[in-house]
Amino acid sequence: MHLPRLPFRLGRRKQKKRVQTDQQMARGWPILWLVRVSIVVFLVITVGIASLLLVNVNSLRTGVEELSTKYLQIMQFASSTSTDIEKAKANLYSILRTYYRWGLLGDHSTTMGELTYSVQMLCQIAGEYEEHQGVVREIEEAYALVDQQMAEIERITDEEERADAISLLPAYLDRVANLSSDLNLQLWTEVKSVVAEADASVQHTYKMLAAVGGAAVFIIAILGLFMIRGVKRVYKVIAATSDNAAARAVASMETAHAMKERANEVAAAVTQAEAVIDEVSSRSSRVASENLERVNVVISGLAKSSQQTLESARGTYSMIERLERDIQESNTTVADTVSLATANAESARTAGEKAAAFQEAMSQVNQMTARIAEIAKQTQLLSFNASIEAARAGDAGRGFQVVATEIKSLADDSKKAADEIRSVTDSIQGAANEISSFIESTAAGTEQVQNMAHRVAEVLREILASFTQIKNLMEGVTEVASTQEEEASDANTSYEEAMAAMLQINAQLQEISASMQQLVDMNQRLLEDIEHTTENANEQARLAEVVANNIEILVRRIRRKKERGKPRLIFPWARRQE
Repeated sequence: MHLPRLPFRLGRRKQKKRVQTDQQMARGWPILWLVRVSIVVFLVITVGIASLLLVNVNSLRTGVEELSTKYLQIMQFASSTSTDIEKAKANLYSILRTYYRWGLLGDHSTTMGELTYSVQMLCQIAGEYEEHQGVVREIEEAYALVDQQMAEIERITDEEERADAISLLPAYLDRVANLSSDLNLQLWTEVKSVVAEADASVQHTYKMLAAVGGAAVFIIAILGLFMIRGVKRVYKVIAATSDNAAARAVASMETAHAMKERANEVAAAVTQAEAVIDEVSSRSSRVASENLERVNVVISGLAKSSQQTLESARGTYSMIERLERDIQESNTTVADTVSLATANAESARTAGEKAAAFQEAMSQVNQMTARIAEIAKQTQLLSFNASIEAARAGDAGRGFQVVATEIKSLADDSKKAADEIRSVTDSIQGAANEISSFIESTAAGTEQVQNMAHRVAEVLREILASFTQIKNLMEGVTEVASTQEEEASDANTSYEEAMAAMLQINAQLQEISASMQQLVDMNQRLLEDIEHTTENANEQARLAEVVANNIEILVRRIRRKKERGKPRLIFPWARRQE
């Protein structure tokens, strides 16, 4: 009775489907790794651009501070010049009110000295800028006229002429004061323009930094999505492999049970044949004893015994032929089992290679996660330095302080995401190790099943050889019995020939009995091997169920982490507006 071939065909369809899934995975993995490498390169470029923007902001802020300092000095000296001019004019008016006497007010020389110093410093600082050199030259020319008029006053001895010369000084001083006011106005306008440009540049830099941070968060989210999709694909492949292993284990168990039933049938038939042979042997011995006592009844008893022996031999021969057919069917089943064990071994080796590749991929994911954590650490350091610089800048760097705080928050979120990714990959790595151990044990068990199947096939071949030998012996017994039956009809057959024929039949029956005993021993060994194979199949089924449960638990953990740790795509400027 042949076993149905449906489980083996179903196994081939599953194996073909698994091969197609592996081919799809092989085509999808290079694209996935290319996308991941592109994302990492883009992150590195983004961090470099952010660093350059920070350097430009620092240099721009330093330049604005230096320019503001110089303009403040110029405005200070311009204000001092205006004050000194007012003092000089007041002194001159006092001189004019004091009867045009030049020497009555003693502090005019001090006032004019302060005025000269203020004008010289103003011209020196403002003259460094090309756009103010025209006004500076006019101030120098106007003050040169003041110096000439002062020298003229010192030279005049007549008081009335001196009073007239002194009365001209206010006009010259007003000219210097007006030019200083114009310079002050230009400086103030330029300072406001520079400050406005610096503020616009800083705002633009803030927006660029915010955009870079938002892009980094978005890219990290996309990277996490790709990683989760990759894990799902690998989970599908592992689940399919586990299902195939479980199906093969069930098929092996069914085959083992069928082989056990066949072996039990063979053992029962062998026992029955041995009983028949024992009965024939005892009957032949009893007939021989009777022939020693009575010679006259030997011929008739011998004929009767020969007839019975012939019938028993023919029945035994037909039983042996039926057992031979059952053994051949069992041999076919064992051959199918060997093929299934070979397919299981090949599947185990393929699954082992997939598990090794998956472990290598998880190792690369861990490296990428470490790189993301390092980038987040560098971003935190940059935001810390930016916060320090913004604190030094005071009110002017308050907006930059907000952006630096947002960048630090983004860096913290990136580090947290990297830690969660590392936790997930560690869990996946542990599951991969369990799967690898299961695949190794499955491969070992499959190899053991394959070896046992080969042993069973060898035992069955030995049994077939023994049955062939027994058939030959039974044919000899049948021929001898037929000859004896023919010779029994001849009354002149000698007693010695009859006894020799009986001894020959008895020897052949003893040889058949020994062969049957050997066959029983082989059948016992076969039963033990089948029991061991059944235990291995049960163990493989249990391991497949354990691995499937572990994979299901891991998938639930990944989904919970994904639902609990979704990235917040809130851009810094939107958060600041809120």
